[in-house]
Amino acid sequence: MRYKYNLYPDAREKLDSTGITARVIAAKDRHEIGNTGCIMQSDISDMVNDMKARGYFATFPQDKLADFKAKANSLFATPENRKWLVHKHDKVHEEGIENEDVLSLVGYDASLILKPDEIWNFEKFGFRNMTDFTGSVTALISDVIHSSPFRRGYT
Repeated sequence: MRYKYNLYPDAREKLDSTGITARVIAAKDRHEIGNTGCIMQSDISDMVNDMKARGYFATFPQDKLADFKAKANSLFATPENRKWLVHKHDKVHEEGIENEDVLSLVGYDASLILKPDEIWNFEKFGFRNMTDFTGSVTALISDVIHSSPFRRGYT
């Protein structure tokens, strides 16, 4: 179970300036978000179906849908090859992708904060692509949830 995501300063600035940080803090204070615990691979499809039932894929850009599905399906086809490239102190290293990370990439965590018409509109919030946006929102949520000085995530 992961709780130490990287949230780069430029991403945090974008999330702060667009009001998403305030929304995450408010959702935490209202107990609408919290620790999900250990996610099994079999849980992922149920959570993605929950997103679908809440209307999140109805707003997905149709011209990007085939590529998105192919990338998402590849995460399940070869789980041993799932890797992040993490940039730290001018070095790049590989880190294995966990089930919680898959939910981040498909936007589940972001769907707890963002509306269906916002989640795939990454450009509106100043991000380069969907996964940068949904991943940054996930990292922010994790950082806010684990804001105790004893369990701070990477910044």
